[in-house]
Amino acid sequence: MGFSVELLFDQESEKKIRDLWRLLYEEGGGDFMYLNGGRPHISLAVYYSEMEHLETLQEIVMSLFSNVKKFKLTFNSIGVFPGKERVTFLNPKPSMKLLNIHNTLYNEIRRHKIRKYYWGHYKPKSWVPHCTMILNNEIDLHIKGIEILSREFQTIEATVERVALVSFYPFQIIYEMTLH
Repeated sequence: MGFSVELLFDQESEKKIRDLWRLLYEEGGGDFMYLNGGRPHISLAVYYSEMEHLETLQEIVMSLFSNVKKFKLTFNSIGVFPGKERVTFLNPKPSMKLLNIHNTLYNEIRRHKIRKYYWGHYKPKSWVPHCTMILNNEIDLHIKGIEILSREFQTIEATVERVALVSFYPFQIIYEMTLH
């Protein structure tokens, strides 16, 4: 189990991503996100379950995002994090807005001294914005999933409309707010 701060998308974009999750599940290219993935999202910060400052993190999210306006992202490529975890994802075209939001959130987390149990690859110099499509499948299934995505994926113009603080697995929303 863990906790994350996630950006959530408009209904149409969310449906397109969920449809891809379903297709991966039905065609044997990856079932985790379809069965356990919660809502399509981009994680900005992730903590292990031992994190002890959930209230502080929620206050940071409420404060930081109270003046953030909805914004557009374009998912235009597929990426892979290699290694044991094997994650395949939709990659958004980087935007200054997205990078600034992430950096500001991390600076607030640092300022409030709640970096303990923070996943290192979500730090600003390491973070790669992504929307997970396939997670932890055996290599043969993972390769099949990549083939399916390569065949079916088309650019998705998404609007980031909400931010949420969630616990996972099982996926549960702790706090959610709509952006202006």
